[in-house]
Amino acid sequence: MSIDDRPSDPRNEWQSQSTEDFRMTPALLERYVSTSRRRLRLLTVAQYAGGSAGLVLSIRVAASVDEPTMRIGAVLMALLFAFVLVLLYRAPRRRDVGSAIADPFIESYRAELERHRWLFSGYRLWSRLVLGVPVATVVCLALARSRPAQARLFYLELAAIVAGLSITCLVAHRKARRYQQEIDELDALRR
Repeated sequence: MSIDDRPSDPRNEWQSQSTEDFRMTPALLERYVSTSRRRLRLLTVAQYAGGSAGLVLSIRVAASVDEPTMRIGAVLMALLFAFVLVLLYRAPRRRDVGSAIADPFIESYRAELERHRWLFSGYRLWSRLVLGVPVATVVCLALARSRPAQARLFYLELAAIVAGLSITCLVAHRKARRYQQEIDELDALRR
């Protein structure tokens, strides 16, 4: 499929209209909502899969390692992944209250946006950084103690992990603001 044949983003089509007809048609709106909703669902599946895989692998490492500091690090990592899975599970799902928008398809998308905004803001976001840095520190220090010849490499890895966690939290916070903006745009549809 060439670049010219690919369907463009419905929001761009909507915003490129002349100002007299500045309304998103129901077909464009539905196409945008379905594409965005699919992305959000894939994100949810990826979060559950990553958290579950991390939990299982951490438990496996904790059970198979003999060195006490490594075992403590693996147990802490398993607890961190379990915490993330609990956050995902407890995230609000589709609301059963009266629809703020007449279209249930859009309301369902709005609820999915709210769920991800909730996950990527406040203590639910920053607690992952606050808990992740000590876990990474314990694991990297345990690795450095078990292999002193490669200790410098593990310290560099620790710095990379802390930087990666920080950047991930900042990106997630930015996404939460974008989700809130989309929620506000959807709320404006009912006016």
